[in-house]
Amino acid sequence: MRNSLRTLLPLSVLGLGAAALLAAPACTDGLDSTPIGDELTRSIEELNIDMCGEEFLELDLSGEYHVICGLVVDTEGKLIEVEGVEIRIDGKVVSKDPKVLFTRLRDKDNPGVRIDISAPGYAPYISTTTGSLINQPFVLQPLNISELNWEEGGKVIDKSSGSIVRVEPQSLVTATGKKPEGTISFGTFFFDPALQELPGDMTAVTAQGQMVYLQSNGTLFMAAVDEAGNELQLAPGAQVEVTMPLNEQLVEGSPESTQLWTFDRESGLWVQTKGEGQVISFNSAPGPQPQHPGAGGTIDAPNNAEQIIWNCSTFATNDPCLPEHCKFNSSAGTTGPFSSLGFVNFDIAKTDPGCVHIQIDVSAISPDDIPVCFSFTVQAPWGPVTRAECMGPLGTVLYNIPANSPVVGQLEYTDNAACPDPPGHLPFTVNSGAPWGGVGAPPDGSACNGSFLWTP
Repeated sequence: MRNSLRTLLPLSVLGLGAAALLAAPACTDGLDSTPIGDELTRSIEELNIDMCGEEFLELDLSGEYHVICGLVVDTEGKLIEVEGVEIRIDGKVVSKDPKVLFTRLRDKDNPGVRIDISAPGYAPYISTTTGSLINQPFVLQPLNISELNWEEGGKVIDKSSGSIVRVEPQSLVTATGKKPEGTISFGTFFFDPALQELPGDMTAVTAQGQMVYLQSNGTLFMAAVDEAGNELQLAPGAQVEVTMPLNEQLVEGSPESTQLWTFDRESGLWVQTKGEGQVISFNSAPGPQPQHPGAGGTIDAPNNAEQIIWNCSTFATNDPCLPEHCKFNSSAGTTGPFSSLGFVNFDIAKTDPGCVHIQIDVSAISPDDIPVCFSFTVQAPWGPVTRAECMGPLGTVLYNIPANSPVVGQLEYTDNAACPDPPGHLPFTVNSGAPWGGVGAPPDGSACNGSFLWTP
């Protein structure tokens, strides 16, 4: 096993996209030496993550194939081997175990490969890539579980964000419309765009049928099962009221209302749904520690007896409140009704996105250097958007990002990295340039007005 972990691990624990990014064992100066960091290092090293043989790298280098390979792991880096793991690529089930190995001919008319990975007890991992993903850890986020009585319904508080879901009495049913058996387990997880990649590629279709991309402040995933293990859904005509925090940096100047969106896993698109989200103010709550917005609010959010207060100055990586989450010490949030569970958000439709073509100088690397893993931070006007990929020699395309915006890239790992870090490990900045002329994945990287050639 040639791989160990770098300082990016605290972010990969949060699920920085797919990438619990790995590095060569000689580079140990930046290794997280906390007990949790060491445990995660051991967990990853116990996995044979080096799954892609040279024949698959050659397929990618030929320019004719996408190659998707890696393992499905939890936020501690452990292989997820529960019954019910399902891996779908381009809408088809390709595996029911945590190992991913897939190839597909490249097609300019269908440049994106859609990846959908699910397992009971976890929020699905859903992403679209225009390149290859090599030796990739696909990180699933554990759901925060609340128990509900079917007769009474109730209020669910997501501990990853302070988001609130109000479930009406008798509103959840089985797929056949029957009453659930016993207590309902209602799971939630909040995806912060500054910490995790959001589902899909943010391509959306409005109620009028227009293709757009979304400005997102976060996404909430919801799922429910009964004691018999039946997956539940909302009964016809039933709704849940969802309230999510608004990043404090975005409160000033935010619109009074936003559109409502749900994610269609069959098409890989966000779809506008009926209704509007309303921006509301939260009441302040007493206490010396940073507050999540769930503590008090003008919409009958948790009262003083139910305050969610975490000490964000002392934390462990498995705590519900991390310093990155504490920016949601917000004075405002967005609330609105949804008629389905799954992924929901209160996003704003945008048009004319830019894109950046990330290229690799293949003349300066050998097959031993693959995969090459980067983290990217898109400096969007509404806040940072994080993405990460472990790519093959043909690089990748970052798309559905704001035009004329800076993108900061950081090399996190090559399979043949040396110490000290070579110049290629230094951060770089590239501008996304003018709009490329469409929405979604461009036919190829040449359509982008932003590009970067990485040379080690």
